[in-house]
Amino acid sequence: MKPEAVAALVVAMSDNAAPALQKACVTLACETSVRSTSSFKDILVSAGLSSDVIESFEAELTKYQTEPDAPTRKKRQFSGLPNAVNEATEVIAEASQVEKSEMTVVPKPESPDKKAPEVTRSTPKENLPGGVPEQKQSSTPVRASIADKFLPGSLVLKNLKSSNWNVRQDALGEIDAIVEAADGFIEPNVGTEVVPILKFRLKDSNRNIAAVAYGVAGRLMKAMGPGAVVHLKILVPTILGQGCVDIKKNVRAAAMQSLEVWFETVGLSPLVPHLHLPLASLNSSFRKEFLEWLAPRLRGEIGTFSAKEEDLTPLLDSCLACLRDRVAEVRQLADVLMEPVLASVGLVVVENKLSSMTKSARMQLEPIIARHAAVDQLSGEGARPLRGFLREGRHLSHRAVASEEKDHSPLLFLRRELRLEGVAVILRMVQCRVPVVAGP
Repeated sequence: MKPEAVAALVVAMSDNAAPALQKACVTLACETSVRSTSSFKDILVSAGLSSDVIESFEAELTKYQTEPDAPTRKKRQFSGLPNAVNEATEVIAEASQVEKSEMTVVPKPESPDKKAPEVTRSTPKENLPGGVPEQKQSSTPVRASIADKFLPGSLVLKNLKSSNWNVRQDALGEIDAIVEAADGFIEPNVGTEVVPILKFRLKDSNRNIAAVAYGVAGRLMKAMGPGAVVHLKILVPTILGQGCVDIKKNVRAAAMQSLEVWFETVGLSPLVPHLHLPLASLNSSFRKEFLEWLAPRLRGEIGTFSAKEEDLTPLLDSCLACLRDRVAEVRQLADVLMEPVLASVGLVVVENKLSSMTKSARMQLEPIIARHAAVDQLSGEGARPLRGFLREGRHLSHRAVASEEKDHSPLLFLRRELRLEGVAVILRMVQCRVPVVAGP
């Protein structure tokens, strides 16, 4: 350290510092005086040091110069000094920047090292805004508003309606750029025109533009988050009714990706009223693709959907139609789908549907429904009790329906051909001691 800095340190510690710290500063001054070429005493006097301190300094300097074994002395005296000097220097630097009224000395218990007291700065509560302590700001991100980008008559909306497919494609890319500029986190309110116009681009005569529009719509809804449900009735019917059954494979793939985004964003429940639209197609391959996506989600294997808490009546007609499809894979997937549908709507509704069908349709569907009904009765998961079902094309009498055995009536409509296939189910009934109702 420079002699001037040491002199300033000695002056600062001469009044209020602890005795150990004062002694350390005097020892440092002695070491500096020995090494300094100029008169260190004159520097102390010019720094404003009192005469008493100067006298003690001279006495200590005499001992320091006459004591033998200087290297040993230096090692012994300065072994605990650097930490104290560094702390004292920090105290002086901090004290020069704050007022004395804002400084509070926090005493600490003495330690073997005898460190200097710690000085902290306290901020009065009344000096803070509102007279209350500062609170950490919330880290919740705020969704950006992009409604001003899609005002009526804006260039983006005009280009989306252009007759030139290049202009329409560039406009779709501009929507993507606007969403990316907002970090993919926007408010659901994007104006009144952009979503309806985007719906028409999903039906674009140029199917390549339509595929791009499906991707843009998916990314736009994902950026909105759960609030995108306000636009569901505008876009989802077109995605399910046209995109998922489009003849172009790339369009179907883009539509399915957009549908997956909707599922991840808002869940499956808001989509239920429209899930029958792809199954209305007579193309078995389209049905198969959609059923492979729908079945695990409707059964709760993917996501948290619970069929018993939802009304799956819109899916009943389509599910029964797929059970009669000419392709075996579609029938198998529809059979898997029938379990949650039956648990939701109940056997009574299914009976009413079958009663309005032709005899050949009933003969084809009754064994399947009977198997599901029997399993539901065994597991105790039946949605509603059976009301008067069919056995080989004939209705049960009201007297039989009103009997005590009506809870086990699924056995009554097990067809003869189904008995061999359902032997495991019947054995479980026997093991559980379920009474079997005799046929007419």
